[in-house]
Amino acid sequence: RALAGARGIAAGWVEAQDDEEDGGEGPWSPALGLVSLDLGAGHVGDAGAEAVFGAMAAGQLATLRHLAIGRGLTGASAGAVARALAAPGCALRRLDLSANAGLPESALTTVLLALRRNASVREVHARGCAFGAEACAAATEALRINTTSITALES
Repeated sequence: RALAGARGIAAGWVEAQDDEEDGGEGPWSPALGLVSLDLGAGHVGDAGAEAVFGAMAAGQLATLRHLAIGRGLTGASAGAVARALAAPGCALRRLDLSANAGLPESALTTVLLALRRNASVREVHARGCAFGAEACAAATEALRINTTSITALES
């Protein structure tokens, strides 16, 4: 299962504050107090990304502030990323999509446009991603609408 795979990958790179017992529902319980998830060194792929971002959108990673997602993303996972960023409970401050050369510019554009509805993300890192005119226009639009949030955008 994709979620089990993503959890297995995460085991080596997770920094968590576990202030209370795992009393929440689902495999990514909010009670875990997960603050930082660094999967940047691994090949996460679309299935792993959809599992992580799906859990975020469902509120199961409500305490997550920093997320570095590993290589292997394609356009197929852009919708899951955008839904998570637009979810009302998203508290993510830093998103790192770096080293995802397979992520087409149209997918990066979808992600950047989702930031128009996100008040928590302060930093987006996209080194090595397809950051052309379309993505630049989306970033500009997100910054124009969401003037209180984004302080760093790196490509």
